[in-house]
Formats: sequence, C-alpha cells, structure tokens
Amino acid sequence: MDASVVLVHSWAGGRGCTQLTANLGWLLAQRGLRVGMVDLAFGSAALHLPYSLECGAGVVGLATVLLGDRELAEAVVDLTSRLPGRGHGDLLTLLPGYLVRDKEVEFALAQELDLGLVTDVIDRMIGQYALDVVVLDTQSGLNAMAMVGLLMADVHVELSAVGCRSEAECDSVFSFLRVEFEGAPEFVPVVSHLDSPGGVVLPPGDRSLSLPHSPALAERGPGGLVASSHPRDPLTRAYLQLADVVTDLVT
Repeated sequence: MDASVVLVHSWAGGRGCTQLTANLGWLLAQRGLRVGMVDLAFGSAALHLPYSLECGAGVVGLATVLLGDRELAEAVVDLTSRLPGRGHGDLLTLLPGYLVRDKEVEFALAQELDLGLVTDVIDRMIGQYALDVVVLDTQSGLNAMAMVGLLMADVHVELSAVGCRSEAECDSVFSFLRVEFEGAPEFVPVVSHLDSPGGVVLPPGDRSLSLPHSPALAERGPGGLVASSHPRDPLTRAYLQLADVVTDLVT
C-alpha cells in the first residue's frame, strides 16, 4: 500500500467529520493528487450527501462489496468531472457507505464483518485507482471501524468541540483524545465550533486548526460542498488550511 491514509475522527457525533472529509478530499484532488474517500460510518453513512448522491433501493456501497455481492468498481463513484480546472492525472473517487435500512440482514451482517475484509477493500481501491491519498470518514467514538482507521492511518485528524479557556487547557484535552500506540499516525487536532458563532482557543502547535461557525453551512445543511459553493466562507478558509497541513504530511 503506497498511498497515504488520512483518518477523520471524533469521539462524539455532530462535530462535522463528514463535511470535513468531503471538503478535504475535494481540495486535495485540486492539488493534483489522486484521492479516494471511503465512508466507514456504518449506521450513519452520509459522505454521499455533500456530493448530492442518491441513496435508495438498488444502490451499491461498501457493505455490499464487503459481503461479496458486487464488485468494487460497481460501488466506487468517480467524481473527477466535478473538479474545476482539472489537471492531468487528477482523480477524486468515493466509496460510499450506503446502507439501505430495509435490507436489515445486510445491515446486521455488515456490523459483524471480519475487519480484515475492510482493509482489503481499501487496499484494492488504492491499487485499482492508483491513489495517492485515501481519506476515511468513520463512526464517532471507539469502535471497530474507528480502529481500522487508526491502524491504517498515516495522518489522524481529530475533531473536538471543546470550549478551551486557555492553550494549556486545550493541550490537556487533546492529549487525552490522542490515541497513542507504536507507529501511531501524525496527529492533527481540530476544534469544531460549527454550531455557534462564538470563538474558541486553539490547541497549541503548528498543525492546530479550528472550524469556525459557517453561515453557508447553516444555510445549506448537509447537501453541497462549502469549499466549492462558498470559496470565501470562513469555513472554506479553515478547510484550505487543513488541506495545506495534510498535503505537507502526505507528500
């Protein structure tokens, strides 16, 4: 596996992981990288929403591929044509985590799959599409899919909504959130403040970032890419900063 793997994770839901993953993938692809996004959030898969992809009967997603019912190429969505000012070799793909809720057997089986199958599918996607970077959106908290991401990741982007009153307090909180183990990925802490226009204190460090309140996101909801539709929005500027940090780490 030659591609770099970027995990986007939060210990609690509602922090903006899916929007961040979608926008980060978009911006990395615009930098000339061959990017694959994978939705590992079984049970709350939503990475298709910012790209306005439909989820309904007959769709093919990660769970269907893992269960061996369909081929990887049938599930991967090529979004490259949506990139503005495309360059030679640019690629943006998405392996959605569609789970059609009326297919209860498939949903239940998807929760109990051998995790080695998940890493195998990601590795196959990397090879089949000659990817430079894979960005993983995973379920919040500590669970099987989050562990897959942590063990595969070269870069770990961790979102938290902590309301730090000082840099020392932020440093303490993010030190607790960081998962430490041998060969642990590069850690990028991000303070998410999407739900309120109030300010926050960033955790210390050159890679520290915050996601500000976004009028555009509040207006649009989960559909649409802020980085594409609102290039001057404060949130877009934050996504661009994060894309700069991640690009430095994976190239």
